[in-house]
Amino acid sequence: MKMFTLSEMPFQQEESQFQEPKESTLLKTFSNSELEELIKQIDCYFLYNYSCNSFFNPQQAIEIECFLELRKEILNNLMA
Repeated sequence: MKMFTLSEMPFQQEESQFQEPKESTLLKTFSNSELEELIKQIDCYFLYNYSCNSFFNPQQAIEIECFLELRKEILNNLMA
């Protein structure tokens, strides 16, 4: 874990508040049923391909993070 001096902390806080939104990686033409199917497929892939030990493998942890970000984006589109 990186430690910050007191003079660096306000800059770090400002940086985290003004992150630019990422461009969506999903097609705009997906219907809600297609988005729900994507969620099911991501969940199944996640359950069958990762175990509790996967979180401690750096490469698999990065993959898991990407899947969770994609899943979050899909859920945000479903709720919109």
